[in-house]
This record gives sequence, structure tokens and C-alpha cells, in this order.
Amino acid sequence: MIMQLLKSVIAPKGMKSIIAATVLSLSPAAALAGRHDQFRVDFDFRHGRPHVDIYRVPPPAAPPVEGREVRVWVDPVYQTVTDRQWVPAEYRTVVDHIWVPDRFELRESPRWERGRRAIHRERVLVAPGHYDDVPRQELVCEGRYEDVQRQVLVTPGHWETRIEPVAVDTVPPRY
Repeated sequence: MIMQLLKSVIAPKGMKSIIAATVLSLSPAAALAGRHDQFRVDFDFRHGRPHVDIYRVPPPAAPPVEGREVRVWVDPVYQTVTDRQWVPAEYRTVVDHIWVPDRFELRESPRWERGRRAIHRERVLVAPGHYDDVPRQELVCEGRYEDVQRQVLVTPGHWETRIEPVAVDTVPPRY
């Protein structure tokens, strides 16, 4: 900042470096000042020597402020709640297509042979071989606890009246 000021100063050659050295030696705070600090540097020559005055420029005064009521919508506030919930085991029904072989039975039937009663045993086909669908339960996922999150309303949305500062124009309008 100081070097920018020195560039704008009209001084003989070589005098700018003397002025810069003088300014830096007189005020290290001015040389290290932050962006928000503003300084004014006055140069003049008194009795053949450079004379430097450094002034800290105060920030401009804030305009007068008055409070005005403003109606503002306040969004609802939700809170996330986590619950442990039991999830039962899941099963799936699997159908197996299997072959069922022929089914035979021994049947007894009485007969008369040579004047005597005899029991005759005979193998009889009761059900022919066929394919049959046999369902069975297969475990897909065991029962477990799961964390279930849900949103709970803490504060509903509502209108609020707030007082906000508004700058007041002190200069009367010109007509």
C-alpha cells in the first residue's frame, strides 16, 4: 500500500527511495497494516528535507438505524430418530419336481382249489409312476434386528415477526 502511494508522489529521482525508507522506519505498523486498515500519508519538503505524516483514516460512521417489523416464515424442524426393530426370518417356498415310482400292493383273494379254500396273493399296481411337485421351505435370511430411521416433527413451520435493523436515509429528498 505504501509503495502504491509512493508511485503517485511527485518527487525528484532518488527521493522516492529516501521517502520510502523514512516511512518504513517511522511506522512499521503502517507497513504491516492489514487490508482493512486505511492510512493517509502526507509528503512535503520542509527546509530541504522530506517530511512524512501518517494518519490512520477512521472508518466511515454507520448510518442511523431503526427497527422495522418483518414477518418471516420459519421452516419446520425435524429430528431423526433411530429405533431397533425385529425383522422376522424370511423363507421361500421351493418346489421340487420329483419322480414317484410305481406303487404295488399285495392283495389276498380267497379261491377254491380242489374243494379247499385257498388264499391267493397277487401283486397289484395301485398307482403308476409319475412326477410330483413337493414344496419345501428354504431359509433366505435369518431373523434379525435392524435400525429403522424416521423423522419426528419437533417444531412445526410458522410465521414469526422479527425486528430487523434498516438504515434510515438522513438526507431529505430533493424535489
